[in-house]
Amino acid sequence: MEVIDIFCHIFPPGFLNELQRRCPHLSFKPAGTGSALNIINNQSGYWVSYVIPDSAFDTPEKRLEDMDRHGIDIQVLSVALPGAEPSSLSTSPEDVVKLARFVNDSISDIVNKYPERFVGIAEIPITSETDALEEFDRAVNELGMRGVQLYTQMGGLPIDNEKFHPLFERAIKYDIPILLHPSNPPPSQSRLYEQDYSLMLMFGWPYETTLALSRLVISGVIEKFPNIKLVSHHMGGMIAYYGGRLQIYENLAAMRGIKYQKPLLEYFKVFYADTVLGGHLPAAKCGYEVFGPDHVVFATDYPFGPEVGNAFIRQAMSIVEGLNISEREKAKILHGNARRLLRLG
Repeated sequence: MEVIDIFCHIFPPGFLNELQRRCPHLSFKPAGTGSALNIINNQSGYWVSYVIPDSAFDTPEKRLEDMDRHGIDIQVLSVALPGAEPSSLSTSPEDVVKLARFVNDSISDIVNKYPERFVGIAEIPITSETDALEEFDRAVNELGMRGVQLYTQMGGLPIDNEKFHPLFERAIKYDIPILLHPSNPPPSQSRLYEQDYSLMLMFGWPYETTLALSRLVISGVIEKFPNIKLVSHHMGGMIAYYGGRLQIYENLAAMRGIKYQKPLLEYFKVFYADTVLGGHLPAAKCGYEVFGPDHVVFATDYPFGPEVGNAFIRQAMSIVEGLNISEREKAKILHGNARRLLRLG
């Protein structure tokens, strides 16, 4: 059965050098005895990402070997953090734009070299509406990108901010999905107690995803843009597990005379949720029950995780098997929903 990994990442060749050249507030520190580098934002103190140079992180041919080994037919490539998210980069607006263009050109080159195996997702510089929309148009019309990656907060603004509404309009116009990736709080809002033990990476990011999706629903963005297609990382964060707590806000809103057309949890079901759960089957079952077979998509977070992402591939495959669903529903998760979202035919 065909398998499409809709949410995996890459450091395009040369991106690490561009970050080192353009981002003076980022430091690149050895992550251990090997060649892996941790990327730290010195303004916020947050860990941003890590990269293993000359590996599947930045070498398409090495990831093709892993794809063939595990039966992954297509990877949908989005850049790893810091991407073009301004708070993560802590650099000038001009350099944010240049980094976004570099990423998009580089991913496009990879897709053009291996068009049967890779699909490209664009980075959007949100430094100004003009910058954002110009690069959005270029990425789709000239580079052939099939979606865009946005973040739970960008430049200190939450995803539901009106500044980002033109991006939602563009995504609907082009009928392409938004891949929503969690990001750290901006430097001015950093929480020191999250920076120990990789807590932000493990649990803070799914929490940030939960907040972002909730803001999109409660603020009315989803009602304003009903045709938006949004893929949430990590099975939609905490929504599947804690969705019942939305009644608290419904009750508070009703006291102020605000009444929603349907229970708030129902609005969340327009989102797509991926299988990046570290192989945790109970969470996958919970997410499947809430989002359903038409809105769960296969993803791995490769090449992050143990064994340069290979463990995450095996685990994601195993939880799809562990759902004990029909072959038809399994096909939707493994490739059908992704093909429909990305208009791959």
